[in-house]
Amino acid sequence: MAGTRLLFCMLRHRCDMVSLLRKTIQDGWKPPGEGKAGRVDMPPIAARLLRLTFVSGERNVLEEWLRVSGDFRIMEAFIDRVRSSSRYRVSVVYRNKYGAVLRIRHRITEHCLRCPMIYLPSGVMPKTVVLLPEGKLVEFIALGKRQVEKLEEMGFEILTNGGINSMDYMITPTQEAALIYAYRKGYYKFPRNVSLKKLAEELGMSVSSLAELLRKAEAKIVEAFIRHEMPHHLVNSVLRKLSRRGEKEEAAKVPVQR
Repeated sequence: MAGTRLLFCMLRHRCDMVSLLRKTIQDGWKPPGEGKAGRVDMPPIAARLLRLTFVSGERNVLEEWLRVSGDFRIMEAFIDRVRSSSRYRVSVVYRNKYGAVLRIRHRITEHCLRCPMIYLPSGVMPKTVVLLPEGKLVEFIALGKRQVEKLEEMGFEILTNGGINSMDYMITPTQEAALIYAYRKGYYKFPRNVSLKKLAEELGMSVSSLAELLRKAEAKIVEAFIRHEMPHHLVNSVLRKLSRRGEKEEAAKVPVQR
């Protein structure tokens, strides 16, 4: 749709899980770029909200699934802090050097009931929700200008606002067709069932053109994986854009010497 927008927004409101994340980072990490004009520093960890639901059979209990990634030491400190609180029941579902998946159960509080994420307007879909020390970074797909305005009215700070095509990690139809064909033919099996030269012949392409097409598709798939499974990398990408924008704004304020 022509009017569809892809937004990154910041929601700064009272959230107990965000508070725990902020306290953990404040206790164990110092921003390397503190005090530099126009610079926005990447937090050492971030937590992507994978799922939020009421627990069946338990009154007023929420279950959150978080994908935490970033600095291993700070990540472990965050897990320990959540576990040490009597309010939360925590299960570490998966953990490696780069991240962890947590299942957290807790009773609903007034802060939960006041969260604007519960009352989103029609025509708005949260694509990604990441918990940061400052609040929630939310990637929205909004169907039009009015939906964007409603988000602002609800307290969402618009950080970036672009067309749906700004999802630059999405593969093109041509890349998708070549990738699926290669996958079905066993090109990505080990050992491979078909050579790149054979694939190119079947698709009526040169070997070099097909190799470039697949490499570009593969790069975008890796980018999508990193952005969704390693939430602090997604945050880094957004903050870099904001930092560059801040530097440009600062530069524009400097008077030109004649």
